Amino acid sequence: SDVPASPCRSCPAGMFSSQDGPTACTICELGTFSTFPASPTCSRCPPGTYAVSASVSCVLCPRGYYCTAGLRRACPTNTF
Repeated sequence: SDVPASPCRSCPAGMFSSQDGPTACTICELGTFSTFPASPTCSRCPPGTYAVSASVSCVLCPRGYYCTAGLRRACPTNTF
């Protein structure tokens, strides 16, 4: 008897899977991103940018914040 083919699906951008076979996609953590579907890893945002979880790109750090390691932090009081 014929066994119907089962279509494989890629993890969407903003997620990754480093394993072959039946596995779940993992959301890119804060400070990381994946631009393309089927990514095996997430990339760290460059200095001066940040990303929220499940990001497909990094965003420029806004005024009043500083961004290191892909994370956004508020500037201390009386600084900018």
